[in-house]
Amino acid sequence: MSSQFLEHFSELEDPRIERCRKHDLLDIILLSHDTIARVMSRLNPEALQRCFIGWVQTVVALHSGEGAVA
Repeated sequence: MSSQFLEHFSELEDPRIERCRKHDLLDIILLSHDTIARVMSRLNPEALQRCFIGWVQTVVALHSGEGAVA
């Protein structure tokens, strides 16, 4: 590659950097909160409860005797 070609492109800003700077951390956290709320609102509460209880029972069974789960 010619040095002129490399010089030209080395002076250009990477557009991805500015795109990443658009949002503050707080904006990202709030966006995530909204996304989680939308997902949770679509779940069947009874099915979620059954799955959660089953998961907790599995964790307790796997870790019984270790003192890790109260």
